[in-house]
Amino acid sequence: MNRDAYVEKNEELLASVPVFPGADRFEVSSSPYHGSDGDGDPIGYGTTHRFRLPKDASRVEVARFYK
Repeated sequence: MNRDAYVEKNEELLASVPVFPGADRFEVSSSPYHGSDGDGDPIGYGTTHRFRLPKDASRVEVARFYK
């Protein structure tokens, strides 16, 4: 699977995960990963979305939301 198709699948999966109310996505990145030998073509791509939580969000509230 090529990079674009792999990342598109990752994005579809991440779109299915609820976002804490009021959170602001500020960064999206995708990077390749390799097999145990670390050489050759990537075997996949990891995609990360980073969010800023609202200033008044507590750890307990966030944990409850995702529980």
